[in-house]
Parts: sequence; structure tokens; C-alpha cells
Amino acid sequence: GTGTAMRICLISQGESRSILGPADLRPSSVTANLIPPQLNSRGDVVYVGEVAAAGITRDAARKIFRYSAGSSTLLFEYPERTFIRNLNTNDSGTIAMLLVDGRDAGIFTGPDLVRDKVIMTGDILFGSRVEDIPPDSWIRFLNNRGQIMFNYRLSNGVSGVALATPVRG
Repeated sequence: GTGTAMRICLISQGESRSILGPADLRPSSVTANLIPPQLNSRGDVVYVGEVAAAGITRDAARKIFRYSAGSSTLLFEYPERTFIRNLNTNDSGTIAMLLVDGRDAGIFTGPDLVRDKVIMTGDILFGSRVEDIPPDSWIRFLNNRGQIMFNYRLSNGVSGVALATPVRG
């Protein structure tokens, strides 16, 4: 088949620079997720997909890459049967993502579902159980202080927006 040519480009001061082009990128694995690439102010791009050199695998869409200084690096893979619904990066390189696995949803900052968990359905927030973490918007939800803004719905009927702040230890 002819396929679709896909590129990820940076445009600055009217000039376009291709980061990844058709020879590098498997478009079906990027577009199937409907997760747009995320850019920080340092020019690093984080995206979900597969670089062609890594080979084609059935789980290609469960890989998160960072493009920096002219090359892409695999950051991590997330678990089978888990779908990414939102992805952000900040200037220090921290990644935050909303993962959905069946009826459960959670926000994580890395591949370890225990150590890297910020919050997940079933957790207690403001004295009530988290029922849902809806991906209502595609706004940037991770700032340069590592704080993560997210929507929530609790079992007591309360819903709103919360701000998770990392604990420095």
C-alpha cells in the first residue's frame, strides 16, 4: 500500500526543521493513539510511537520516546492492555502520563506502576475514594516544578481539579 507520510516538525521563527520523517517513523503507531507529541521549551519532544530502527512489533504503540539533540531515545514502555490518554513533559525532562487500563485510570511519571504513581482510581483523595480521573482536556498539565494538575471524580459525588505537588525527600 501507499501508506501515509508522517513527520514531526519544529517551526521556529518561520523556519521548519523535520525531527522525524517517513523513514524514521511508523505513522500507524503514532496516529493510532491520537496523542500529540509534546514539546518543552528546551526543544525536546516526547511522543508515543515507534522509531523504524526499533523494528515493527505488535506493542509499538506502548512505547514513549524523547527526541533530543538530533536523536530519539526509548524512555519506557507501559504495560500491555494499557492505553495512554494524555502525555506531558517539562523542561527538566520529567514525564507525566494518564494511563487507562479497563476501568482503572492513573497518572504516572514513569514505567513503575507503584513507585511512579501519582494517583489512581481507588486511591483516597480529600477523604473519599477516587472514582475517575477523566482526560477532559488536552492542556499542558505538568509544570516545571513537577506539579501535575488533574481532573477527578470522587465516590461521594464531588468532582473538581486537583494539583499534585512532588514531595522532595
